[in-house]
Amino acid sequence: MAENKVQELYEKATTFERNFNRKYGKDAPKISWHFIGNLQSNKINKLLEVPNLEMIHSIDNLSIAKKLNKKLSQKKRKLAVLVQVNTSQETAKHGCRPQDTLALIRELALEKNINVRGLMTIGKLNASKKETKECFRCLRKLKEEIASKNIANITLDYLSMGMSSDYEIAIEEGSNMIRIGSKIFTKA
Repeated sequence: MAENKVQELYEKATTFERNFNRKYGKDAPKISWHFIGNLQSNKINKLLEVPNLEMIHSIDNLSIAKKLNKKLSQKKRKLAVLVQVNTSQETAKHGCRPQDTLALIRELALEKNINVRGLMTIGKLNASKKETKECFRCLRKLKEEIASKNIANITLDYLSMGMSSDYEIAIEEGSNMIRIGSKIFTKA
């Protein structure tokens, strides 16, 4: 399960866990939670309180990564992350520039409590199929390039791209993690 706002993720995860444990007992399987929104440094502590937080999908700069790593170190834990890349290069979107991604990943490899597991992008909004495909292809090629460098402590298992409006194109371009939300909650 995923959420893009820290407070909402915290509330959903803690409520779900409390109710799930009440109904099924503490030995019931745990639900994993993913944070998919832009992470601000003042929200790191609250995010790390989320029960069963498994992954952050939106690391896009070294400063936030270092702060996250420090907090994780204090809590003696590690956390999987995806590096968000702004393949559409839209100014309104978060994510590092494609040409800066390799350098960022080399730096993230030195942060001992962060496990880089892949790359994430959001396709260009209101774009043609061709433009969307270009954004996703850019990320796939970037993943292949970075993987070929065999950087220690970097595992690029995930290529996260595609949402309700463009997940089919994303899958064609190699996505193995999609973010479907509105498609689930709308009538067919």
